[in-house]
Amino acid sequence: MLDPMKLKVAGCCLFLALCWAPAHADIITYSDSGTFSASTLSDALAFSGPSETWAFSFQADTQPAVSDIGMGGFDFTFSDFSYSLNGSPVSITPTFIRFFSAPNGGGFEICFNGTTAGSCTDALATPIFPGSPQMYTGATSAPTLIPGGFTTGAFDVLVNANPFTQPNTTVLATVTGVPEPSTLWSVGAVLLALGGRRLYRRS
Repeated sequence: MLDPMKLKVAGCCLFLALCWAPAHADIITYSDSGTFSASTLSDALAFSGPSETWAFSFQADTQPAVSDIGMGGFDFTFSDFSYSLNGSPVSITPTFIRFFSAPNGGGFEICFNGTTAGSCTDALATPIFPGSPQMYTGATSAPTLIPGGFTTGAFDVLVNANPFTQPNTTVLATVTGVPEPSTLWSVGAVLLALGGRRLYRRS
């Protein structure tokens, strides 16, 4: 027989979980890959090398927590970052990822060594000129990350603060929807109703 007290506790837990559910919880996934130019130096962090293939991916909320603003862009919270060189995983995590506004060249910077956009020495980045697409809407203080294919106007890899020009690349951004609170409420209500019906039958 279903314990009425356990059912009440489960209902309370579900209620609290639904109350905490974010209003905008969509996740956006970024991915890209390519081949470094023959002139690209190998880096001590093992993320670059001449004529070697590379790939990265990471995720973020479409309305991310902004950790820093400046130099025409913003750093934001990201997760599940992965990187590979010649098909082999590289254990490396960016110190920050920054998106830039269109007036500041658009595009992005994935920094592996440095704490600010002005001090980064090892990175995958888009220079200011020629410009790249802006990868978000809204203000840098409260951006909304948008899906699409973002082809760079220029693309560099920084190795020990030395830039090496790369072929232009296209970052793919896809959104995975997370159920809105209203949907979760409906599911929760159905589960509670079924639980109550089962309890009534057994009683």
